[in-house]
Amino acid sequence: MVQTSLMGSFANPLFYVFLALGLVCALDSRIWGGPAIKRFGWAYALMGLYVTYEFIIGSEYINPKTLLYLISRIVTFVIIISGITYNEEFYCTKAIKWLILTMSFFLLYGLATGNVTEASGRMDVGFTNANTTGSIGALIVGMLVFYLKDKKWNNLYYACLLAGMFGVLASGSRAGFLMMGLLVLMRYGVNIRTVAMGLTLVVFGLFILPAFGIETVGLQRLMDTYNGVEGTNRDVEREAAEWMIAQKPLTGWGFQAVNQGYAAIISKLASHNGYLEIIKQMGYPCAIVYFLIIVSYIFNAGVMIYKKRLAMNMYFAISLMCLLKANYESLFIGVHEFETNLFFFVLAMVSYKVYAIKYQVDN
Repeated sequence: MVQTSLMGSFANPLFYVFLALGLVCALDSRIWGGPAIKRFGWAYALMGLYVTYEFIIGSEYINPKTLLYLISRIVTFVIIISGITYNEEFYCTKAIKWLILTMSFFLLYGLATGNVTEASGRMDVGFTNANTTGSIGALIVGMLVFYLKDKKWNNLYYACLLAGMFGVLASGSRAGFLMMGLLVLMRYGVNIRTVAMGLTLVVFGLFILPAFGIETVGLQRLMDTYNGVEGTNRDVEREAAEWMIAQKPLTGWGFQAVNQGYAAIISKLASHNGYLEIIKQMGYPCAIVYFLIIVSYIFNAGVMIYKKRLAMNMYFAISLMCLLKANYESLFIGVHEFETNLFFFVLAMVSYKVYAIKYQVDN
């Protein structure tokens, strides 16, 4: 909720409340037992990597902020593991439904109360910036088409689908379009349903919304990008991150790395690239281990799905989409950003389901 216009003002107090609750969860011996480690091995490996970096490789950067980040990062994993461990049925069958409804509510709230329109014409629609709006809209659509593959569509879900499409169109987020397209393709493949959803989006954006006096910039930004009128808009930020990395390729700049020197002169912003940000923070050796841990679990899931001839799993699809999306946003970094925590949650569900299939236990 930290990224919503309705709840953003409550973000900091709630953050510390949930941090405290997460620390209580961390006291549970079951979280540190063998079964949990076997099911969520990647999380424990990343926790160990974070601790190793903070106190050994990046020890020169230790300060209250980096320690708070380290604790928050570990507690995030603990909360995810604890939730799935103690309420498996909810996370396996109901969690996605409530995520869809909650995200749709904030989008519709933003539309009903007067969304913020940026100078470029892009709309925030219930969230703190247009890129977040686009990502949320794409996730609503992608989750719906997976969640409802064996269920009946009703008016509520159609409303959520339209809300998600509106979020992508109104935000003008090209990454949002990419996310939505990938999830729909992974669900349906290239067939009549995919074409139908694409045509629905075009008609929705070009004809239906303008008829109600709502102009969106999403399709126009796509055309401008295709025609070379608009670039990535991230070149300077990437250059700043690459300069920082070149200065300290082995140790990085610590968990609270900010642009310095030449990097600070050309940009005050992060690179909007999760891979570059991890390298900037932790250096190449730790970053390589970091991504090997994540990719190995996703690859293992892909092999399992292929060998067992299973249908594409929603959690697996979202994890693949997030890996690609991280090339456009600092996806792996934050401790309260929705997409970052969603990525680690779906990765937990992927590893959980792979373990269940591999050892033929109930899930």
